[in-house]
Amino acid sequence: MKKIATTIDLSASSRFAFEHAVRIAKKTDAQLMIFHAYDTHEIREGVKKGSIRSALDHFVEVNSKQYGIDPSKLSVHILEGDLEYEIEVFCKNENPELLVMGTDGASGIKKFVGGSNTVRVMDKVEVPMLIVPTGFEHRETQVIMHCSDLKEVPNDDALDILKEMAMAYNAKVRIAHVEEGGERLHYEEVLEKKRETHILEPEVEVSFKRIVSTDIQSGIKHYIKAKGDVDMLSMVYREHSLFEYLLQEDHTHQMAFDTSVPLLVLR
Repeated sequence: MKKIATTIDLSASSRFAFEHAVRIAKKTDAQLMIFHAYDTHEIREGVKKGSIRSALDHFVEVNSKQYGIDPSKLSVHILEGDLEYEIEVFCKNENPELLVMGTDGASGIKKFVGGSNTVRVMDKVEVPMLIVPTGFEHRETQVIMHCSDLKEVPNDDALDILKEMAMAYNAKVRIAHVEEGGERLHYEEVLEKKRETHILEPEVEVSFKRIVSTDIQSGIKHYIKAKGDVDMLSMVYREHSLFEYLLQEDHTHQMAFDTSVPLLVLR
């Protein structure tokens, strides 16, 4: 990776995301672009633009020393406007290979009406995202579980960032497929399993796990808790209709709201 972007607003969720972004940037020798968007009500409420810049510059200076990252590898970008719109434009202009954001999640009706800034950004940007749950302390990634529906991925390069992340950490990738029963895979699913494995190997050690569950999200969460060795999840982003979204059939959105480990969203 050459460029990684992360958003920072000095909240707890963005601080956890910042630590992950810094450590990944060090692992991959990437440029880290730190992004902050503020709206006009912040200024009306007496927060001066200079104060925002000063606070962010101080945060970056302190943390760059703490994590031992070269200051020349950091850049701070402060823009006025809506976060979702500004980060979408920023990513189009700067072309980062990865966007790292934190999330506190959302629940109940909030999930469907408002939800998380991070998940709404996920719907707008066209770059891979790493979503870091608040409270998740960074650790050396040893196992990445790639949750696959074994359906053809439209973008042939979607798994490249997964492979690069696994190679940077010397991590294993466990391809996991959730199904309701124990029936054999269909021919098309077998082909997709072989294709995904072929993309990752031989540089990455790959294994396959079938998880039996009537609910995909519950099956994944139960497996992660029971196994205890998964350090990161990955899923391919797929566009869904509003009807599917309201019926909670959009599994990437569900995991982004309620993940216990960092979620790598592939595109």
